[in-house]
Amino acid sequence: MKISVIMLTYNHENYIEKAVKSVCAQQGDFELEIIIGDDCSKDNTAAIIEKLAKAHKEIKIFRPEKNIGMHENLKTCLSLAQGDYIAMCEGDDWYISPYKLQMQMEFLENHKDCVMCSHSYIEYNQKEDKYSTVNYQQEYNGGYLYSFEQLVVEYKWSNFTTYMYRKEVIDKLPEFLWELNGADYSFNMHCAVYGSLGIIKEPLSVYRAGIGQWSSLSQVKQQQDTLDFAYICKEHFHKYYNGKYDNIFNKRIEKSIKNLKRVKAKAFKNKIRRFFNIKEK
Repeated sequence: MKISVIMLTYNHENYIEKAVKSVCAQQGDFELEIIIGDDCSKDNTAAIIEKLAKAHKEIKIFRPEKNIGMHENLKTCLSLAQGDYIAMCEGDDWYISPYKLQMQMEFLENHKDCVMCSHSYIEYNQKEDKYSTVNYQQEYNGGYLYSFEQLVVEYKWSNFTTYMYRKEVIDKLPEFLWELNGADYSFNMHCAVYGSLGIIKEPLSVYRAGIGQWSSLSQVKQQQDTLDFAYICKEHFHKYYNGKYDNIFNKRIEKSIKNLKRVKAKAFKNKIRRFFNIKEK
């Protein structure tokens, strides 16, 4: 078996070496290739990955002539992948188990009804230099399968670095997938049309929070963007799947509206507390 790890990077000079080395350290009964898509970084990222590629023959580098954006970078790197399975590792995240890929490959080999496999992760808050587990993942008791509806309505199992996919499913993905933004969310929804998401509860990677475009947003902005994206997804899936998933996306929209109201209320209370210098109980 062969596993291709896709690593997208842009201006990750402070993080990319740790990410790459964590993938190179993977052990198991498989052949490994690492495809690094450097989207014309303006810092020292290119020099670092060139040096790493000389030391690790499994590394292949894709670098466009000009910046092409995350979606086009991902699309191209996927087209270059030759593995039976495709895994992800963001350029500022890293694997913490040397058997992560082996465990996910074995899971997919043993569960043919799953088209992809995710796992729990540890969140690293770089600003506070603090590690924490993700509670909803540790409390998950839903078995090992996650359906299309759960993926859309709940979508707790986010973060590209936790995912592995069957290459045969990646090859089936429609061209109109790339019409949607939403990174891992939209990508995984389209994969879930073909089967279930399998889950390994053990944390196998670290997500670096607070520096990326998404994790740097306020909770209100995150929930507003999530709601806006839910409306766009409903229109998209309605168009291409003849309304088959409308009810599921209506549930997602309803949940997003409630979440937005909740975080707005919390933000308002916090603003009042700060204004009157009231300590939270």
